[in-house]
Amino acid sequence: PTPQECLAKITAVTDAAKITFDPGSATISREGEPVVEAIAEILRSCPDLRLRITGYTDSQGGEESNLRLSQERAEAVLAALRAERVPVAGFEAYGYGEASPI
Repeated sequence: PTPQECLAKITAVTDAAKITFDPGSATISREGEPVVEAIAEILRSCPDLRLRITGYTDSQGGEESNLRLSQERAEAVLAALRAERVPVAGFEAYGYGEASPI
């Protein structure tokens, strides 16, 4: 598939369900695990795709701690994709904190 087709498939998955986390942590919730698995399945067929995995938080807590938590969440998704045997060399994890929430 083309990079555009890969991104469209990922967008369809994340439009249907989000990767969620346990409250106040960077641990992917049980509900979020199938979303990661679905994205991993797509990414295994798109080995040359470069992605920025972004993390966010709500506005609860301090700005600095939310920024750190969002970075940890993005890194947790990256680690989960790696555990699913996705080649992640072209990926980066970036936390936005409570800025630009979904």
